[in-house]
Amino acid sequence: MIRTTALAVLLAASIPAFATEQAKAKVDLAKAKEIAETVCVGCHGADGNSPAAANPIIAGQVREYLYKQLGNFKAADGKPALRTNPIMAGMVAALSDEDMHSLAAYFSQQAIKPSLARDEKLLAEGKALWRKGDFEKGIPACAGCHGPAGAGLPA
Repeated sequence: MIRTTALAVLLAASIPAFATEQAKAKVDLAKAKEIAETVCVGCHGADGNSPAAANPIIAGQVREYLYKQLGNFKAADGKPALRTNPIMAGMVAALSDEDMHSLAAYFSQQAIKPSLARDEKLLAEGKALWRKGDFEKGIPACAGCHGPAGAGLPA
């Protein structure tokens, strides 16, 4: 009981600190828009609505998540990036921490443009992955983290 209470107090105390740290991060939406329109546009679209199905749509995504993912693609302090992707590694290499905060804020404010799946077979495969994943390939069910409606989990 005491451990649970102590853990709850510790977690509650860390949330405002994280929110304060995020609020302090300087954001330049004009610069972020320029980067999006010149660097990100080819894969994710200028507004985060990817023109190609192979690239994720990042419009409307949670700001903290976008910032974290940008950071995960970037090698730092002599350590390799947490996520290995040669294309994204090249894209984030020249970005400052301020740039990444700005891009995260910019894309989080963009409206997602929903699209429809046209291939019934792929739609059925996607629904199966969403609901139960693919154990043989080590793919967890999308709904496990993103919830049954795809709303995701709070930051």
